[in-house]
Amino acid sequence: MYISTLLLPVLAVAAQPPGGGGALAALYPMGTMFLLLAIMYFLILRPQQVKAKEHREMVSRVKVGDKVITTAGIYGEIAGVAETSMMLRIAPNVEIKVVSSAVSTVLTAEGDDASTRTAAKPAKKR
Repeated sequence: MYISTLLLPVLAVAAQPPGGGGALAALYPMGTMFLLLAIMYFLILRPQQVKAKEHREMVSRVKVGDKVITTAGIYGEIAGVAETSMMLRIAPNVEIKVVSSAVSTVLTAEGDDASTRTAAKPAKKR
């Protein structure tokens, strides 16, 4: 945040003509700044906090045998769960250790299985 943005209410009060407006006019720029901060909180910060909480709850509910997709796009099945990491079985006899927060999606429906998905066909060149 720029210093000029923080000093804007102070400069607005200082730029008023003498004897004009009174105490309420001096509070107007501060009220506008608080209103903008409240709007920014409810439009940007609060939804991010809610989404992060939902993700933490989803990761805490993961158990051995669940099929998941990681943030790197790796499909696998949970083979073991530790406090901050998980063992992910990506092929027979192939397991990798991933951080628990790397799980982006838990596949529960049978239609979400990797073997039933088809890749999008590329557009034809003309």
